[in-house]
Amino acid sequence: MNTEIPPILVIEDDPEMRPLIARMLSATGHSAVTAGNREEALEIVRTAEPKPRIAIIDFILPDTSGKDLATEIRTILPGISIVFITGYPAEALDLFPLNDALILLKPFNLTQLQETISRLA
Repeated sequence: MNTEIPPILVIEDDPEMRPLIARMLSATGHSAVTAGNREEALEIVRTAEPKPRIAIIDFILPDTSGKDLATEIRTILPGISIVFITGYPAEALDLFPLNDALILLKPFNLTQLQETISRLA
């Protein structure tokens, strides 16, 4: 039985933001595994052990929408919690059928990230 704490999956196409979010998660006691696009993210979801229980996904990605990617991820990991990060106002986003997803507006700070993650624990 694997009792290792699952990493948080971070899917962000910005090569500067990806490691920054991973460092922020590390500062809050979480580990992160990162992906820059749909293909990398799905490979991690299929192969990572332990499986991530939380995915932080940029809502706008160059090769897919964050919403479509989250839907794909949930077909593989039905119980995974989703946090969308975006610069768009929350009311402008159509999350259906992912109505349980949380939204974290960019730019965000360490405290906001930690509070969002703690809502999923």
